[in-house]
Amino acid sequence: MSSQQRSLSRNAFQGILWMLAAVLLSSFAGGIVRQLSGAFTSVEMVFFRNLVVLVLLAPWIMHKGFGFIRTTRIGLHSLRVLFAFLAMLLSFFALARIPIADVYALLFTIPLFTIMLAVLVLGQRAGVKTWIACAAGLC
Repeated sequence: MSSQQRSLSRNAFQGILWMLAAVLLSSFAGGIVRQLSGAFTSVEMVFFRNLVVLVLLAPWIMHKGFGFIRTTRIGLHSLRVLFAFLAMLLSFFALARIPIADVYALLFTIPLFTIMLAVLVLGQRAGVKTWIACAAGLC
Protein backbone atom coordinates (compact mmCIF):
# COMPACT_ATOMS: atom_id res chain seq x y z
CA MET A 1 0.00 0.00 0.00
CA SER A 2 1.44 3.37 -0.99
CA SER A 3 1.72 6.31 1.40
CA GLN A 4 -1.03 8.13 -0.51
CA GLN A 5 -3.39 5.15 -0.09
CA ARG A 6 -2.55 4.92 3.63
CA SER A 7 -3.23 8.64 3.99
CA LEU A 8 -6.60 8.32 2.23
CA SER A 9 -7.46 5.27 4.33
CA ARG A 10 -6.50 7.12 7.54
CA ASN A 11 -8.54 10.17 6.46
CA ALA A 12 -11.56 7.98 5.68
CA PHE A 13 -11.28 6.29 9.08
CA GLN A 14 -11.01 9.67 10.83
CA GLY A 15 -14.05 10.88 8.88
CA ILE A 16 -16.02 7.85 10.02
CA LEU A 17 -15.02 8.46 13.65
CA TRP A 18 -15.97 12.16 13.43
CA MET A 19 -19.33 11.27 11.89
CA LEU A 20 -20.03 8.68 14.60
CA ALA A 21 -19.13 11.23 17.28
CA ALA A 22 -21.39 13.83 15.64
CA VAL A 23 -24.36 11.46 15.47
CA LEU A 24 -23.80 10.31 19.04
CA LEU A 25 -23.59 13.86 20.38
CA SER A 26 -26.55 14.96 18.28
CA SER A 27 -28.65 12.10 19.64
CA PHE A 28 -27.55 12.92 23.17
CA ALA A 29 -28.47 16.59 22.66
CA GLY A 30 -31.84 15.59 21.19
CA GLY A 31 -32.59 13.52 24.27
CA ILE A 32 -31.65 16.41 26.56
CA VAL A 33 -33.85 18.81 24.59
CA ARG A 34 -36.74 16.35 24.83
CA GLN A 35 -36.28 15.99 28.59
CA LEU A 36 -36.02 19.74 29.21
CA SER A 37 -38.91 20.67 26.92
CA GLY A 38 -41.42 20.43 29.74
CA ALA A 39 -39.55 22.96 31.86
CA PHE A 40 -38.19 25.36 29.23
CA THR A 41 -39.40 26.84 25.96
CA SER A 42 -37.51 26.19 22.73
CA VAL A 43 -36.26 29.78 22.72
CA GLU A 44 -34.81 29.40 26.23
CA MET A 45 -33.10 26.13 25.32
CA VAL A 46 -31.57 27.66 22.19
CA PHE A 47 -30.36 30.64 24.21
CA PHE A 48 -28.71 28.51 26.91
CA ARG A 49 -27.23 26.08 24.37
CA ASN A 50 -25.58 28.96 22.54
CA LEU A 51 -24.48 30.58 25.80
CA VAL A 52 -22.73 27.35 26.85
CA VAL A 53 -21.03 27.06 23.45
CA LEU A 54 -19.90 30.70 23.67
CA VAL A 55 -18.42 30.13 27.13
CA LEU A 56 -16.65 26.95 25.93
CA LEU A 57 -15.27 28.63 22.80
CA ALA A 58 -14.35 31.96 24.43
CA PRO A 59 -10.80 30.91 25.43
CA TRP A 60 -10.06 29.69 21.89
CA ILE A 61 -11.52 32.88 20.36
CA MET A 62 -9.50 35.05 22.74
CA HIS A 63 -6.35 33.08 21.88
CA LYS A 64 -6.91 33.32 18.10
CA GLY A 65 -8.08 36.92 18.19
CA PHE A 66 -11.01 38.30 16.25
CA GLY A 67 -9.17 38.56 12.93
CA PHE A 68 -10.69 35.35 11.58
CA ILE A 69 -14.20 36.81 12.00
CA ARG A 70 -13.65 39.70 9.54
CA THR A 71 -15.85 39.67 6.47
CA THR A 72 -16.75 41.84 3.53
CA ARG A 73 -20.17 40.19 3.23
CA ILE A 74 -21.81 41.08 6.51
CA GLY A 75 -25.29 40.92 5.00
CA LEU A 76 -24.87 37.36 3.73
CA HIS A 77 -23.27 36.24 6.98
CA SER A 78 -26.11 37.81 8.95
CA LEU A 79 -28.62 35.98 6.76
CA ARG A 80 -26.76 32.71 7.35
CA VAL A 81 -26.80 33.30 11.11
CA LEU A 82 -30.54 34.01 10.96
CA PHE A 83 -31.18 30.77 9.05
CA ALA A 84 -28.98 28.79 11.45
CA PHE A 85 -30.82 30.27 14.43
CA LEU A 86 -34.20 29.46 12.90
CA ALA A 87 -33.06 25.92 12.04
CA MET A 88 -31.93 25.30 15.62
CA LEU A 89 -35.07 26.85 17.07
CA LEU A 90 -37.36 24.81 14.84
CA SER A 91 -35.46 21.58 15.44
CA PHE A 92 -35.68 22.12 19.21
CA PHE A 93 -39.38 22.87 18.80
CA ALA A 94 -39.83 19.67 16.79
CA LEU A 95 -37.85 17.57 19.29
CA ALA A 96 -40.17 18.75 22.03
CA ARG A 97 -43.36 17.87 20.16
CA ILE A 98 -42.97 14.98 17.73
CA PRO A 99 -41.26 11.57 18.01
CA ILE A 100 -37.48 11.80 17.99
CA ALA A 101 -37.19 9.25 15.17
CA ASP A 102 -39.38 11.44 12.96
CA VAL A 103 -37.29 14.52 13.74
CA TYR A 104 -34.04 12.78 12.79
CA ALA A 105 -35.59 11.26 9.67
CA LEU A 106 -36.49 14.79 8.58
CA LEU A 107 -33.07 16.17 9.56
CA PHE A 108 -31.37 13.53 7.42
CA THR A 109 -33.15 14.98 4.37
CA ILE A 110 -31.27 18.29 4.73
CA PRO A 111 -28.47 17.32 2.28
CA LEU A 112 -31.06 16.30 -0.30
CA PHE A 113 -32.90 19.59 -0.10
CA THR A 114 -29.59 21.47 -0.04
CA ILE A 115 -28.68 19.96 -3.40
CA MET A 116 -32.08 20.76 -4.86
CA LEU A 117 -32.03 24.35 -3.61
CA ALA A 118 -28.43 24.86 -4.77
CA VAL A 119 -29.54 23.95 -8.28
CA LEU A 120 -32.76 25.98 -8.20
CA VAL A 121 -31.61 29.06 -6.27
CA LEU A 122 -27.86 29.30 -6.86
CA GLY A 123 -27.78 27.90 -10.37
CA GLN A 124 -25.37 25.10 -9.43
CA ARG A 125 -25.03 22.15 -11.77
CA ALA A 126 -25.92 18.63 -10.71
CA GLY A 127 -25.23 15.54 -12.79
CA VAL A 128 -27.34 12.46 -13.32
CA LYS A 129 -25.57 10.62 -10.47
CA THR A 130 -26.44 13.42 -8.08
CA TRP A 131 -30.14 13.30 -9.00
CA ILE A 132 -30.18 9.51 -8.73
CA ALA A 133 -28.64 9.81 -5.25
CA CYS A 134 -31.28 12.42 -4.29
CA ALA A 135 -34.10 10.20 -5.53
CA ALA A 136 -32.70 7.21 -3.65
CA GLY A 137 -32.31 9.31 -0.50
CA LEU A 138 -35.88 10.56 -0.68
CA CYS A 139 -37.19 7.02 -1.21
